[in-house]
Amino acid sequence: MLPTPGMGHLIPLVEFAKQLILQHDFSITLILPTDGPISKSQNTFLNTLPSGINYLLLPPVNFDDLSDDVLMETRISLTITRSLSSLREIFKSVIESNRVVAFVVDLFGTDAFDLANEFNVSPYMFYTTTATMLSLDLYFPELDEIVRCEYKDLQEPVRIPGCRPIHGKDLPDPLHNRKDDAYKWVLHHTKRTKGLGLVLPNWAPQVQVLSHVSVGGFLTHCGWNSILESVVCGVPLIAWPLFAEQRTNAVMLTEDLKVALRPKIRDNGIVGRSEISEVVKELMEGEEGKEVCIRMKELKDAAKKVLSEDGSSTKALDELAFELKKCVT
Repeated sequence: MLPTPGMGHLIPLVEFAKQLILQHDFSITLILPTDGPISKSQNTFLNTLPSGINYLLLPPVNFDDLSDDVLMETRISLTITRSLSSLREIFKSVIESNRVVAFVVDLFGTDAFDLANEFNVSPYMFYTTTATMLSLDLYFPELDEIVRCEYKDLQEPVRIPGCRPIHGKDLPDPLHNRKDDAYKWVLHHTKRTKGLGLVLPNWAPQVQVLSHVSVGGFLTHCGWNSILESVVCGVPLIAWPLFAEQRTNAVMLTEDLKVALRPKIRDNGIVGRSEISEVVKELMEGEEGKEVCIRMKELKDAAKKVLSEDGSSTKALDELAFELKKCVT
């Protein structure tokens, strides 16, 4: 398995690996591209992996030629592409000493598919975001032919097959400027939390926090990991998306599933402190907040059913394991 850099990419693949090990007796090798020393949080996490999962660190790639304002998505993608030569050597050594039946990457790792094909190993992409985004990805080539202006300037919502229509401004940021290969964003903020809260400089045990009985809501950037963890714990949401597909996720949460409230953004792009106060109060005490809590409870029950022994998620994993085991024989 090839996770792209960042705990948000590493954790889902590790959880997937655990299920393959515990339920189907596979062994997993994680190959981690890096752009420098791994973080303390990553090191701690990797050192607690269960037996059956081992990991290998690729040599750090060099980014001296990049400017300081390079996009996070660009940096992640370049970490993969600039690691391909060292990945090939590691991949070759793993194949020589193991019966390798599959090579799994996440969304940013598809440049490594050529290696899997070179060594005659079946490649898979572990797609850890919404069905809406998957539908948009598949539909995008056709959409690109239909739409001639900037998506953010469209007067009517974009109609994605099988999904709720999405306003252009809520599509992922890379779609907002058709002339550029990527978009530029800078987030400036000042933390004023002394005496008012707690800042965790490293990775937080988010699942444990969300599962605590005293948690009544979660203000989230709408990353898909956080959404799923909230659903499993039954915690209602305040949706405050930042970048990538997060605005699209926020639309799904607020307008489709209706398990989240979304603060209003001023014309200058800022969410005011009074707006934050009002949306938190509404979630905790208001009538709309009560409805959100009820629907999140229903969604939590549905998630529990999906993850049960006879649930669709468990059956899908069983079917995949069956296909991989056929490769062994």
